[in-house]
Amino acid sequence: MEMDRETMKSDDFYNENYQITQVIESVKQRKDVLTQDGRFRLAVRYCLVRKCLHRPIEYLRSSDKCDKYYVSDAILADEILIEILLSVIYQLNIVDFKLDLENSAFLDLSWELPRIINVDLVPSKDLGISVKYAGERPIITKIRANSVVHESADINIGDVIECINNVPVLSVAHGSLNTLLKTSRIQPVTLRLIKAITDPTKNTIHPAMIQLYKEIQLDPETVRASLNRNHNPTQGSTWRNCNLKLKALTGFTITYLGCVCVGRNNEAKAIDKVFANFFWPPRTPQQRDKSLKEEVLFEVGELGIKFSSVARRCLMKSHMFMEISGCSCITLMPNYFAYIAGNANSQPKFSYYFFCAPDAEIANVIMQLMQQGFRRTNYAV
Repeated sequence: MEMDRETMKSDDFYNENYQITQVIESVKQRKDVLTQDGRFRLAVRYCLVRKCLHRPIEYLRSSDKCDKYYVSDAILADEILIEILLSVIYQLNIVDFKLDLENSAFLDLSWELPRIINVDLVPSKDLGISVKYAGERPIITKIRANSVVHESADINIGDVIECINNVPVLSVAHGSLNTLLKTSRIQPVTLRLIKAITDPTKNTIHPAMIQLYKEIQLDPETVRASLNRNHNPTQGSTWRNCNLKLKALTGFTITYLGCVCVGRNNEAKAIDKVFANFFWPPRTPQQRDKSLKEEVLFEVGELGIKFSSVARRCLMKSHMFMEISGCSCITLMPNYFAYIAGNANSQPKFSYYFFCAPDAEIANVIMQLMQQGFRRTNYAV
């Protein structure tokens, strides 16, 4: 099926084979496939989806170019064998191939494709990961305990980061990746990951991954251990997860510490600093007054959040997601968190609302629910 560039550029080829020319243009525009083998494999996948795999062979047969490109005993050089091949390929047009054409990871090396997933993370100052480059691919080598990534069961050591907030990071400079991570600190983060494990039930690592791990001296057993961390929960955690899902529907009983008006400053990265200045430890009577420490029912709805006094049974505050500009857990005290709400008109006025959850897991669930709310309302913090 090989064709030279002169053939593919000819007017006859483009006019008579519009579908295949569209495939060629689509493949040429892809920057994530670098080799001729990889582009050929991607082109075959496009042809299967668009039901035009027979077109290149028909063109070669009708233009009498098979003798030019193939030896005499090749299938495409034999008049009978090429008809048999075409009859088989025609049958493929009956099948509706539902292939993920965006997944081109490792097509340069193999037909076997890894799993690719998207993971949404709540806004935080630090994702809590360390990355090493194997060639042009950034690989997660460490995950810090109690970090926002550590709380996700979908991210493991050995995963390759393909995109951050829909920005491709394969083959980008190391400094560019660090810059992108820093600029994503105060907003929800979506990571597109090439998963190390092709079959989680068998802990099977993709063969191409093994080669990458050798380049950065990452032990495959470390990768498997990271998977086991997520799939071997401690006793009672299943019941706890079910309970948290129910809490998400009925609200979380947590402690409201108070709010601080900060005027124009609405950056989530300042939450740690504001918390340290006003709430921990309380150093003056004025600062102690800021800390109400009232038990509240915190509810995350479809369009916003609200919290009510448990003792007084009254609504204390409610905000639409469109009014919230950021949220984050306190770095060194992950069961404490805050969100920022206000307006951004000609006289901006923002306030930080601080809370204390019974533990870090509940705080993280609340952050995840709020992040989902941001996405539902198409508002990026």
